[in-house]
Amino acid sequence: MDRDLGKTGTVSEPANTGRLISLDQFRGYTVAGMFLVNFAGGFDVTPPLLKHHGDYCSYADTIMAQFFFAVGFAYRLTFLKRQAEVGLREATKSAIRRSLVLILVGILLYGVGDTLESAGQWKTEGFLQVLRGSFRWGVIQALIHIALTGLWLLPVIGTRASVLAAFAVGSALLHVALIHTFYFDWCWDNSVVDGGPLGFLSWTVPTVAGALACDLLRDRGPKKSLLPLWSWAVILMLAGYALSCGNAITQSLAASPPPSAIRWLADAPFFRPTLPLGPWSMSQKTASISYLLFASGFSLGIFAIFVSACDLGRARLEILRVLGSRALAAYILHILVFAVLAPFLTRNLSLVILSLVFLCYFASVYGLLKILEKSGFRLRL
Repeated sequence: MDRDLGKTGTVSEPANTGRLISLDQFRGYTVAGMFLVNFAGGFDVTPPLLKHHGDYCSYADTIMAQFFFAVGFAYRLTFLKRQAEVGLREATKSAIRRSLVLILVGILLYGVGDTLESAGQWKTEGFLQVLRGSFRWGVIQALIHIALTGLWLLPVIGTRASVLAAFAVGSALLHVALIHTFYFDWCWDNSVVDGGPLGFLSWTVPTVAGALACDLLRDRGPKKSLLPLWSWAVILMLAGYALSCGNAITQSLAASPPPSAIRWLADAPFFRPTLPLGPWSMSQKTASISYLLFASGFSLGIFAIFVSACDLGRARLEILRVLGSRALAAYILHILVFAVLAPFLTRNLSLVILSLVFLCYFASVYGLLKILEKSGFRLRL
C-alpha cells in the first residue's frame, strides 16, 4: 500500500504504489454481501438475518458499515497521497469534486429512477408535482451518505489520528443529542433511509475507524496490526452493545407499573428483539450510535481476518479482487440489473428457485464488471 503519512502525523513522500491486498479482498467481500442482502431481502423465504429490519442489527445491517469502513481507509490513503503530490488545496478540491459527483449519481440513481416509475402520474398530477414527490428524504441513500460524510470529514481527514478520533467522538455525541431531542421520532415519521439527512454524523464512526486502521497498518505493518485490530474490534462491539442496553434500562424505568427488577441487558445483536424500539436501540434506519459502534467493531474484526489471510498469508480470490477494485461500478450495476429482473420475480419464490436466480443475477453483474475491467473503464468510490 502507499505509505503517505509519517508516524508523527505529518505528510511525507509515498514509499510505494502497491495495493493492499486485504483491502481489495475485504471490499470485494463487502460488495458480494451487498449483492446477497439487497437481492434476497425482499423475498419471504429469506432468513431474517439477511434482511434489514430497522429495530435491531442483523447481518444485512453490517454490510453498509463495512462499506464506510473501506471508504474511510481509502479516503485517508488517497487524500494524504494527493496532499503530498499536489498540495492541500488541490487535494481538498479533488475530494469536494468526488463528493459532488457521488451526490449527482445518487440523485440520478435514487430520485430520477422513482420519477421514471411515476411517469404514468404526469398527466394527472403534473410533471413538477411528480418530480417534487420523487426527491423526498428517501433519496438520501448510500452514495449520498458517503458523499456527505466525506464532506463532513474533509477538514480533518488529513490531520493527526488523535484529531480524527476526537472528531468522530464529537460527531457521535452530537448525533446522540439530536436523537434524544427530536431526530429519533422524526426519522420514523418520515421516509428516511440509513439515518436520513443527518446520518453523516454517525456514519462518521465507521469511516474514521477505517481511516485509523489505515494509519495502523501503515505504521506497524500487517503482523503488528492484528492485535490492535482485534482489540478495538472487541472494544467497539462491546461499547455498541452496552449503549443498546440503555434501551432496556430506560424502558424498565418507564414501565407502568414498574417491574419488580430492572432489566439491565438488551437483546444480543443478530437476534430479534423482545423490547420495543428506542433511541438507544441498534437501528440502521436511524443510524444510531449503538448500531454503528457495534458495526464498526464488526468491520474491524472482519478486516483483521482479511489482513491475516491475505497480507500475512497467500489467500486471495479473483472474484473478490474484481468486485473490490470496482466497488462503485458494482454498486450501480447491481441496482440496474435487479431493476431489469424485478418485474419477473414474486415474493414467494422457493429457496431453490431464489438461489438459482441469485446466482444468475450475481454472474450477470460480475460479467459486466469483467467487461468494464477489460475495457479499462473505472469508477472510483
